[in-house]
Amino acid sequence: MGKKKKDIMASLREKFIAGCVANGIPRDKATQTFDEMEKFSRYGFNKSHTTAYAFVSYWTAYLKAHYPTHFMASLLTSVQGDTDKVAEYIGECKEMGIEVLPPDINESEHDFTPVAEGKIRFGLGAIKHVGSGAIARIISARGDGYKSFFDLCRRVDGDGVDREALEALIKAGAFDSLGHTRKGLLARLSDGLELMQISRRERTSGQRSFFEVTDSLPVDPTVPAEEFTPEELLTFERELLGLYVSAHPLDRYRELLSLYATPLSAVASLPEGDEALVGGRVKAIRKIATKKGDPMAFVTVEDGRGEVEATVFPRVLATAGDILRVDELIGMRVLSGVRNGTPNLVVQEVFPISDLEKRGSAILLIRLRAEDAVPEKLGLISARLTSDRGRVPVVLRLEGEDGAGIEVRAADRFRVSAAPSLRAAIEELVGEGRVELITGMQTG
Repeated sequence: MGKKKKDIMASLREKFIAGCVANGIPRDKATQTFDEMEKFSRYGFNKSHTTAYAFVSYWTAYLKAHYPTHFMASLLTSVQGDTDKVAEYIGECKEMGIEVLPPDINESEHDFTPVAEGKIRFGLGAIKHVGSGAIARIISARGDGYKSFFDLCRRVDGDGVDREALEALIKAGAFDSLGHTRKGLLARLSDGLELMQISRRERTSGQRSFFEVTDSLPVDPTVPAEEFTPEELLTFERELLGLYVSAHPLDRYRELLSLYATPLSAVASLPEGDEALVGGRVKAIRKIATKKGDPMAFVTVEDGRGEVEATVFPRVLATAGDILRVDELIGMRVLSGVRNGTPNLVVQEVFPISDLEKRGSAILLIRLRAEDAVPEKLGLISARLTSDRGRVPVVLRLEGEDGAGIEVRAADRFRVSAAPSLRAAIEELVGEGRVELITGMQTG
């Protein structure tokens, strides 16, 4: 049983039953007992194994509860080579209120490191194309910190710290804290490499001390102030770190997504046949041909918190145009279904993510009782609404004791963001459960 060897278990069945019968136990009872043991053997293990698991579970829970920053830093380091796992755990850090900071040439170690309570610094070892040897040399020569990119080039032994490694560090934002733009540093990368070679030759000649060498080297070249676009900077992060750290391309659309789109992490639970709006970044596209030879596709979309694969049949693919491409931010109207026994989304329409508001609908419904419809209370409600400007219209429903009532749509100047904090504030005035954000798809 402990080894889970099914063939040996099966061969012992008759021997066990015969032994039971010889000892006065009814055959049916012996058979039932063996069946139960056989079933248990599929997942059972020794008590010593159980005890070890219990200790590990307790220690893990204790460390996560009492030392969350250190625990998550260690957890991230343990999966440093698996970008999907790193992304998952960084998402968990956000939910726990722990900030994962981008890599920094003066603060990052090889691994993910806690730098303050609730703050973890990205490890240099998680940057693609930067080897452990290069990282060791950078950290060894760092001392009290590098004053500039060119200061690093003067001080670091060039072995392993080559063009590819420096370019990766620049694109990943490791030099941002030193005050230069990434685009500017890339434009001066060749100057830095030349400076590194000169410095190395001077040091290896053995004629002068390190300080004499650094004092005699050329002054820092002027770095252009021009920078890449925010979208380009995020693309570099994705390329070198495997995920977005400083921001996400969808951040400016979070309000639209929260109001009009079903979270991608929740679409798998949609009932079969339901339609929904979703939005996200196109992560991958796999195109195939149908039996008739028409092109169709499977598109993977992610929203920073989850991802799904959806099926795009020829008719929809033909109308999607150039919008359906990797890294594009899109909205989709999808139909929930099942394919090969697993949940499947069938795309009905593809559109720019900014058009989610045109496809979806949202209202903030506030249900008022008679005692709420007095000037003082209405004034307080009005003040709350005007302090949270947004795009969602407000509907007031005045209800009688029997639940019947009349609805009045508030003027457009009372449109709100409908954030949870606003809804909670209004509920303090009118009662719990009497404020509701109603969302859906527009019809007609």
